Amino acid sequence: RLMKPDFAIAFDIDGVLLLGEHAIKGAREAVRLVTREKIPFIIISNASSRGRLRIVRRELGLSEEELPQEHMVLSYSPMKLVAPLYRDRIVLISGLNRDVNREIRDDLGFQRAIDVADLCLAHPQLTPVSRRTWDERCPRCTCDTPHSVGIPGVPSAHPISPTTPLPTVDDDAALPPAMHPAMKLIEAIEAIFILSEPANWYESLQTMTDVLVHAHRAGRHVPVWSANPDFAFASELPGEPRFTVGAFVVCLKALYRHITGDELEVRETGKPSPLIFQYAQTVLATHRTLSPSPEASPSDPQSPPPATPPIRCYMIGDSPVADIAGARAAGRPWYSALVATGMWKPPSSAKDQTAPPAQGSLGAFNPVENPADIVCQDVYEACDWILKHELGAHELRNEAAL
Repeated sequence: RLMKPDFAIAFDIDGVLLLGEHAIKGAREAVRLVTREKIPFIIISNASSRGRLRIVRRELGLSEEELPQEHMVLSYSPMKLVAPLYRDRIVLISGLNRDVNREIRDDLGFQRAIDVADLCLAHPQLTPVSRRTWDERCPRCTCDTPHSVGIPGVPSAHPISPTTPLPTVDDDAALPPAMHPAMKLIEAIEAIFILSEPANWYESLQTMTDVLVHAHRAGRHVPVWSANPDFAFASELPGEPRFTVGAFVVCLKALYRHITGDELEVRETGKPSPLIFQYAQTVLATHRTLSPSPEASPSDPQSPPPATPPIRCYMIGDSPVADIAGARAAGRPWYSALVATGMWKPPSSAKDQTAPPAQGSLGAFNPVENPADIVCQDVYEACDWILKHELGAHELRNEAAL
């Protein structure tokens, strides 16, 4: 086969390639099959930390060259399209921890971002019942005695300051002169970015609600962007999904509605938002442009052709409401493949199913809501079917319906 493939594959991570920090059976073989055939592939994950990329490489035996950082589309990646608007503005960010948040902040180019953890460390009055532990003590601390900070009336064993200096707020005649410095910062925040699962829900809910309610009272609009719409994710506990960012957003909306009586609009960038699939297409277009053609000779360099996305993109995921719904909403060139190794499990019987049967060994169990194009037991079967179809081994039964 001399022509460069005109299709590509996008893998989800959790529930497709990994459960926790361990590879799912068949995942290593599936990725090896794709790389052997030189099929362009990327990762599209609702995770936000690049740490997952390192685990994927380790568990699947991939090198940095085989899976470079640029081929991993994370839930916050589409925020890069709006981030320049907030480059020099004060924004509030929240996520898994300050190291991950700082990494994402720098990737988005925010110059005046305030991390919720830094804000609460600098102004413990904002979250008076927060219980910070010895893990967040001063980095210079060498004692082994656990101690807390930020608790009124309880002295800290060591003074702790934010890891990142908070931006200063210019004096504003519209602000009362006696306003607490913490509330001046709250009033100055122009947007909120939820980058990943907040490590401390209480602090994030309290400070974000402060920002939004103060803006509501002043007649101002503060946009809220959330990276991950998922309510839960598949974990190593069988049949026991764990809450993630989507569940946090439900709580934030409930608090805002309870206080203001209005609904809070949250703009989401992760799956199933079409934004992340559109962004992934630009990544795949670059991927195909930079990949050498099979017919090219090392001694005969070619000028790179214009960046063009694949004609067909297959999203392999474990969640009908995220992966499958997202691919369907994005439209062509996206097709969807559902696997049964994560969030979705096939019902005990297919007799009650009313969705059109899909391709794959579990096609008869195609979910009624958000039906997929292909339904398989695992990622290896999905990749095997896609490659056999694309390389001419067989044809789709319902091409017009896909």
